[in-house]
Amino acid sequence: MLIMTMCCFLASCSTTQSIRNVSLTNGNERTFNREMSIVLPALRQALVEEQMTIAYDSTVDEKTHMIVSETPPNGFSWGEVIRVVAVKRSDNKTTLYIITERKMATNIFANGDYSTNLFFKIEQKLPK
Repeated sequence: MLIMTMCCFLASCSTTQSIRNVSLTNGNERTFNREMSIVLPALRQALVEEQMTIAYDSTVDEKTHMIVSETPPNGFSWGEVIRVVAVKRSDNKTTLYIITERKMATNIFANGDYSTNLFFKIEQKLPK
């Protein structure tokens, strides 16, 4: 019985590897009127300000970049895994797709969605 329970919990866990396999355009979306080379540093700063650890940061192809980060566990939550995909739409437009998954599906204390905070912080960091 204990083994079955543990398997159920482990099967419903999100990891930095599993979230990388989700469709690239899943998640909350926002387009910034800036080139990707300006948006990505602002994104990285926003992730650090949200106390996230960047676990994966890589170019997918010539127009797509993926960053996966994690929130740390605390007394109430196992934390979350956050994936951001940046897509170059043109020289001056970059679309971000942000998806958040709980590390443990049964974790009712997880934040659930960081996209609103991240979009706001990124906007604040972009040059005027």
